[in-house]
Amino acid sequence: MKNYINKKYNRLTILTDVGKDEHYMRQVLCKCECGNFTVQRLSNVISEKVKSCGCYRKDRYRIHKQLLWNHF
Repeated sequence: MKNYINKKYNRLTILTDVGKDEHYMRQVLCKCECGNFTVQRLSNVISEKVKSCGCYRKDRYRIHKQLLWNHF
């Protein structure tokens, strides 16, 4: 676990271990670039299944919407 603390994966930086979830998967507390905190499965963070606290998806949607709007 020590190898992952303070390492950054996409927009998330792992801060600490918070134990295991109901499926016995390791969970970690992460801080996102946008300033939000989120608890995620360690395996999802390091495999890049989870890239942010949710702000990444919102940003992509906003940019896509602007591109569509500017097209017309």
